[in-house]
Amino acid sequence: MMKRLTHISILISCWLVGGAWGFGFVSGTAGGFIVHAEDVPAVEVESAPVVETPASLWDAAIAARKADELGQASRLFLRYYEKYRKTDKAQEALWQAALTKKQLALVTTPPEWEAVRNLFRMYSTDFPDAEHSQEAYFEIGVSHYRMKYYREALIYFNLFGQRYPDSALTPQVRYWQGKTMVTVGRFDEAAAVYQEVLKSEDRTLRILAMIGLGETYSAIGRNSKALQTYLSIMREYPKYYYEDLDFLVNLGNAYFKVGKEQQGREQLFYFLNMTEQPQRRAEVLFDLAESYHRLGEDASAQKLYANVIEEGKPGERPVVLALFRQAEFLDDPDKKLSKWQKRRDPTDPAGDVPYRVVLDNYHADPIAQDARRALFLRYKARGNFEYASEVGKSYLRNDAPGLMAGESKDFSNLILLYLAEELLAKKEFEKLFHLYEIEHRHVKTLDSGHFLFLVGQALEALSLYDQAGVVYYRALSLPIADQEKVALYFRRAEVYLAQMNTKAADLLLKYLRDIYQDSKNIGEVYFLSGRLSEMEGRSAEALNYYTKVAAAPTFPEKKNLYAQGRLRQMFRLALYDEMLDALSSYRQEQLLEAAELQSWYRRLGDELRRIDEQKTFAAYLAAVSEDMPREVEAAQHIHLNLGDMFYRLGEVDKGRDHLVKAQQGPDMLLKKRAQERLNQVEIDQGTRLKDRLRGNS
Repeated sequence: MMKRLTHISILISCWLVGGAWGFGFVSGTAGGFIVHAEDVPAVEVESAPVVETPASLWDAAIAARKADELGQASRLFLRYYEKYRKTDKAQEALWQAALTKKQLALVTTPPEWEAVRNLFRMYSTDFPDAEHSQEAYFEIGVSHYRMKYYREALIYFNLFGQRYPDSALTPQVRYWQGKTMVTVGRFDEAAAVYQEVLKSEDRTLRILAMIGLGETYSAIGRNSKALQTYLSIMREYPKYYYEDLDFLVNLGNAYFKVGKEQQGREQLFYFLNMTEQPQRRAEVLFDLAESYHRLGEDASAQKLYANVIEEGKPGERPVVLALFRQAEFLDDPDKKLSKWQKRRDPTDPAGDVPYRVVLDNYHADPIAQDARRALFLRYKARGNFEYASEVGKSYLRNDAPGLMAGESKDFSNLILLYLAEELLAKKEFEKLFHLYEIEHRHVKTLDSGHFLFLVGQALEALSLYDQAGVVYYRALSLPIADQEKVALYFRRAEVYLAQMNTKAADLLLKYLRDIYQDSKNIGEVYFLSGRLSEMEGRSAEALNYYTKVAAAPTFPEKKNLYAQGRLRQMFRLALYDEMLDALSSYRQEQLLEAAELQSWYRRLGDELRRIDEQKTFAAYLAAVSEDMPREVEAAQHIHLNLGDMFYRLGEVDKGRDHLVKAQQGPDMLLKKRAQERLNQVEIDQGTRLKDRLRGNS
């Protein structure tokens, strides 16, 4: 390496000699002079290269570690190992490289646990019988746990016991094994492992095992047991929280889960007063805010959420969740806002962002259900059924059946009702049936029969009468509004009639005639009873029921059906005079459409032609009066018959008029027949004229 030197005397050798021996050259002396450095040009010389030795590299690694330059220290130790594998310190160098890398991972974000695992694995492979081989194998499992490779972690922890059955590290390995089991939901096994670790002589490990037991009990909902476990730690080791401040958070959350909010808050406030970790402060502030939120202390909760946002970093979990809680509060129409707060517009899609961020990043977190609920209400408010259905079904999948603690109403039921009403209105009957099937665990916890009533209607529309009957029966076993209960009874009777299950229909209708005897609902019961009697061929009984319902209709909009039923029975019983009177009455009251009236008049007239010609005229003429349909097949048929009848009575002109009108109808065959009749009329008229003339002559 070349290095530029400072200016020196060209007599440097003499100066050095003089400096060393006391000689000197003084200006003005004989032959002596002084040369200044600035008067001499620079001279470039090559310095000797720095030679790295095992000792210097080791010292550099040690120095980096002492200076807390953990990344550099790990790299230097690893370099030592790779370069000087045959030295006595090579094994220790690799071990120190792994340890310093682990120390670095514990304090950096994001941690490089994969690199840590690789270093410990290298040590375990290269030095299987070394001093730290057991610890290295154990650390591989721990690294897998921290990488969230839980299956691999359990494999290493299980194999550790087989490879090192008498290891002093076994209690630590078992502790981490239990910790991993809790994470993957193997709670019973985890509790057994922690109980085993409690026998360890290591005080810290025993405490950690007790904390692990508390976490296990909490995970399986044994919240009182979890709190007792944490309190036992406080009794046995009252100063332990100084060693592990997070224990206060565990204790506080355990209080929260048994409803002791004030005691829980005290523990979290202790933590906040003692901790120096900004990230943990934001997390614990959020837990505190949630406590106030649960009790409806909105002002305090919102202040704490604001503190979370102020102290936390954007994008971190507590900040994301605090922003969501703020949005949720401003969306809730039941919340009272301060004068500087503004209600959010639920129809604005931009307002969905806080909820979407929660669902995108923390969909498995319990708070995600609150985000789904709020987002469902926003979609519902803007009438977006597709999105509301998607989020609503997601809520149902993630919700446990029945009321949760602190709930006054089951939101899953509200979602089911909304989806059912919309699907029924859209006539998407199969989708409604599928909803009923797939969400049956929620259906079983319904506190009202309304949803089942809607499902039954869909099943009816699909002609699945057996299933509809069962669903209606179940609906009647649940509380239901009186008017809806009446409608449900009627629909159930309709199902029995559609199934032709006359026995079940008869039993039900007898019951309904009894309970609704003095009610306006009796009219519909009579109508259904009439249909049953008609189905069984008991026309007189059916007519009696239809006549009763005409006098006391339950549903005025169904008077048409009531009238049709009565007319059918009159016709079957050959009560033609009564039919004429009934048709005249229905015509005046406009209970039947003109086409329906015309059809009945035609049927009656056709039947009366064999019995009473005069009444036939009355029926036919009523059927083709001015307020009746004209250019239709029924009118064409009646005009043809009237033409024949008038002609036979000698009223040729009237007969001809009706035959001409018959020619104007849509049916080609009837047109042809009318023309043939007209031709015959002309022939007959001509013949009569000739006969008359012949007689006169």
